[in-house]
Amino acid sequence: MKKDKINVILKTHLAEANTMNGELALSDKQLDDFLLTQHALGKLMYFNQPELNSFIILYPPALVNILKSFVTDEMFWPEDETLKDILRKMTDTGIIKKRDLLKLWQQKQVNQYLSCDEFKEYVIQVLVHLDILVLPKRNLGKTDADDYFLVPCTAKNKMPMSFLEDKSFAKRTITLVYKLRKDLFRLHLHLNLLVQ
Repeated sequence: MKKDKINVILKTHLAEANTMNGELALSDKQLDDFLLTQHALGKLMYFNQPELNSFIILYPPALVNILKSFVTDEMFWPEDETLKDILRKMTDTGIIKKRDLLKLWQQKQVNQYLSCDEFKEYVIQVLVHLDILVLPKRNLGKTDADDYFLVPCTAKNKMPMSFLEDKSFAKRTITLVYKLRKDLFRLHLHLNLLVQ
C-alpha cells in the first residue's frame, strides 16, 4: 500500500481484508492488539478510542507533513499572501479558525495526504487528542462555522509570572510552583531536574 501511496485506510477495510484470510483471520481483539503493537513500534498510527479508531494511518510521516502546514517557522511559510495572513494571525494570537486550517490543507503538498473530508475531521480529532490543537470549552456546542482552536505550540511570548503574587490567585487556583535558589543547588542538579 505504501508503494501505491496509500497513506490511510479505514479500519473497516482492514477488517474486511482480514476476513479474507479464512482460518488465519485475526479476531477483533487480536486485530486491535496487532494495530496497537504496530502503533507502539512506530510502523503506523492507530488510536483505540471510540472517536479515533475509524482510520489507520499507514504512513506516520504523513501526519507530520500535515502538521508542518501550520506548525512551522516563518521561513517555510507558503508564498500565497492569504495563507501567510492565516499563519501570521495564528502566530500572533495562538488561535486558528477551522476554515483557515482547511485552507492551509488545500496546499498541494498537504492535500495529497488528506483523501476526503471525513479524514480531515479525523485528523483534527487526532490533533486535539494529542493537544496540538485545543478546542476551547466555550466553543463546544457552536456550529462548525464558529469553530476555532487554540494552538499552544505557536505561542511566542513567555507567560508573565506576576499572577503568582496576586493573593486571590491562591484562593481560586490549585498550583504547584517551584522557586529554586541558585546557591542551593549546583548547576548540574538544575539540569537534572529539568531533564527528568
